[in-house]
Amino acid sequence: MTVHNFYVFNRQGVCLYYREWKRTHNPLADNPAEDAKLVFGLLFSLKQFCNKMAPEKCNEGLQSFSTPNFTLHHLESATGYRFVLNTTKCTGSTVLDEFQKALKHVYSEIFVNLIMQNPLYKINSRITLPAFTTELDNFISAVEKRTTY
Repeated sequence: MTVHNFYVFNRQGVCLYYREWKRTHNPLADNPAEDAKLVFGLLFSLKQFCNKMAPEKCNEGLQSFSTPNFTLHHLESATGYRFVLNTTKCTGSTVLDEFQKALKHVYSEIFVNLIMQNPLYKINSRITLPAFTTELDNFISAVEKRTTY
């Protein structure tokens, strides 16, 4: 699978981090703030829709959705941080599970260790730590290799 891009949002919908790898079509390349607003708005709306339409209460929430062109993978932490990964269209629960595990790893091992436990990081400020980008790049590269069949 090809990973196109990655976002981190806080609970207010502010994009704290954005990373793009192989996004071939980006009509909003000149306006990344609008791109982030659209993604967060989509997530917010889908979460509300899922909560209203679910036959019973669901604790997991929205994990992913697919279109004919891409799959959006989503993880919301207990503190309201949202991690979003866009990939080529995923088929099969094994690949979807792999990306869900990847997002959990990014949150618990990379984000928490490098950002939340960093005494110099101010909560809800943009993430600019080069070590975060390096760790994320290395991890995403490994995930791409594992999910390519």
